[in-house]
Amino acid sequence: ERRAMDLRVGLGFPLSEKFLVGASARYLDLRQDGFPRGLDPDFLPPSLASGGLRRKSVIQDITFDAGISVRPVPSVALSLVGYNLTDPGHGLLPLQFGGGLGYGNSLFTIEADVVGDFTTYEDTKLRGMGGLEYLAGGQYPLRVGYRYDQGQESHAISGGLGYVSREFSFDVALRRILGDNAATVFFFGLRYHVEALGI
Repeated sequence: ERRAMDLRVGLGFPLSEKFLVGASARYLDLRQDGFPRGLDPDFLPPSLASGGLRRKSVIQDITFDAGISVRPVPSVALSLVGYNLTDPGHGLLPLQFGGGLGYGNSLFTIEADVVGDFTTYEDTKLRGMGGLEYLAGGQYPLRVGYRYDQGQESHAISGGLGYVSREFSFDVALRRILGDNAATVFFFGLRYHVEALGI
């Protein structure tokens, strides 16, 4: 009986054509109440360690992220970001710092990112990611990506497509985690662009 309320709000602002800043706030309330039900006790017996807290939140935290991007030329961006900067001290909201470099033009984008996780594991672990995007027909982004997670010792590949207009955009993607603990994750995103209202 795990339940969570995860609220986030973010704001980004260009200080100039070459320097952009952004921040987001997050509130997480996670509850886990009770033992596994409807399972063979020999397969998964009740566990006090995973039983959670009755009528209390296991985690209830407020934190924030912040980042900056520098564009030395219009087609290149260098970014730095910090996640969960209040350092809640647990792996569900880990303190992380990362950086990325990207190149793009009207049809093609390539990006690479590295993130260091300082909380989840006994020592700092890195996650490296890279991706390519091609904008077909001016409105249909086609994407492929790769990720290596040092903490989980896993590799993953992904692919996706979407639609972009002045008013809204949506994306669908699949990520396949490779290896002994293979898994497939499906993502769907929908955005409405406020500037389309003329505000």
